[in-house]
Amino acid sequence: MRTRRILGVFIVITLILSVGVISPTTVITAGESNEGCVECNEDTTYPIMRPDRETLDRWNEGLYNLRIAPIRENNLSSTKLLTLSGDTYSHSLLSWVPYVPGDRHQGSCGNCWVWASTGCMEITHLKENDVYDRISIQFVNSAYGDGDGEDFACCGGWMGDFASFYSAVGYAVPWDNFNADWHDGNNSCGGVSNVHIDNIVKAPRYNISYIEAFRIATHDEDEVDQATAIAYIKSWLDANYGVYFSFKLPNGTAWTNFQNFWNNEPDTAIWGDFSCGADYDEDTGGGHGMLCVGYNDEEGTANDYWIMLNSWGTPTGRPDGTMRVAMNIDYSCELDGLGGLWDDYSLNWLILEVDFPNHAPKADAGGPYTAGEGTQILFDASGSTDPDGHALEYAWDFDDDGLWDTGWETEPTITHKWCDDYTGTVRLIVKEISTDEQLTDTDSTTVTVTNVAPTVDAGLDQTVNE
Repeated sequence: MRTRRILGVFIVITLILSVGVISPTTVITAGESNEGCVECNEDTTYPIMRPDRETLDRWNEGLYNLRIAPIRENNLSSTKLLTLSGDTYSHSLLSWVPYVPGDRHQGSCGNCWVWASTGCMEITHLKENDVYDRISIQFVNSAYGDGDGEDFACCGGWMGDFASFYSAVGYAVPWDNFNADWHDGNNSCGGVSNVHIDNIVKAPRYNISYIEAFRIATHDEDEVDQATAIAYIKSWLDANYGVYFSFKLPNGTAWTNFQNFWNNEPDTAIWGDFSCGADYDEDTGGGHGMLCVGYNDEEGTANDYWIMLNSWGTPTGRPDGTMRVAMNIDYSCELDGLGGLWDDYSLNWLILEVDFPNHAPKADAGGPYTAGEGTQILFDASGSTDPDGHALEYAWDFDDDGLWDTGWETEPTITHKWCDDYTGTVRLIVKEISTDEQLTDTDSTTVTVTNVAPTVDAGLDQTVNE
């Protein structure tokens, strides 16, 4: 008898990714492009997560023990009012994701769970801290499971594994750090990461004080019907959260159909065939995860769709690396034999709560400065930094009287002159521009204004007659 734990409402569509590649006739690796080759698209395959039964049971147990995402009453009320009134609406967070479409390609590595979860984290970083910055995928690949073997990130995982990893590590690093960009596109389960974790530069970095995955209630066992499931998911997107969508397909035929759809259909086509009710084949079935960034319900029920950002590059017809998934689907879709001791639900929606603690900036007034009296001195605070990447404003006190002699300036440099010789302290204060706390820091430096000998000018020679 299967047991079931009902965990509340979470918008996380958890696609169980299988560890492996379906019929690896052609594997597109990171950095390669399909552009201009429709014929080769037909044979292109991508990694799906294909876990063994033990791993699948562990993932299912973790999924159904997640806390349910709390209902966002304000957003939900607005969504329901739109539905009842017959109004239509669309919402997209795609521009909130700091990505380069051609770079967003997992290649042969089965780590879609890292790409989708990282996208959720990046959106939260922008929403909460006004930081628009790509976060490293390679950092997880190099560190998770020691970067090799059966616990390698390329062997698959889910958002719960992602949250546990970052909860233990306590920080994320930007994509632009040295060796933190994507290097494992030609890797697969059982391999070894191309970058050892010690070779990734960890500064700057973004500290994480709290991270937790939640499941959105979308199943009939959650006592949720289709309309309510849709409203719950929309309410989190409307609150500017990325949503992790996880789905499973039952066999190789279903996966071939999905990959052909991805390779050969335009990004305006809508996918909705999840083979509900089919038997799950543990050898050829598997799962995948994508980042849901929005929705559109402006064209009538049959054409309503979710906007998904994938991590399979940019085949012809998908310049942004996105696809559309039908909105009016069976959210309690089951594949027989999938759940083991747990339910057979094949579609799950998840969200990620992340707290990036804000840190005070570090002021650097430069100097010491020396110049002659009457000379404009260039004061330079460009060495000031903010560990969280926030923009700064600057103000100066040139005579150390405790009063700021300038207003807040967005440029780190400013000029000032003394008309007489002077030796004293100059103070700088920097402030975060875009945060609620607007944390500040101060620094001081010295200035020496030297006396300049006067210049005597008697004018032109004069002739005096006696």
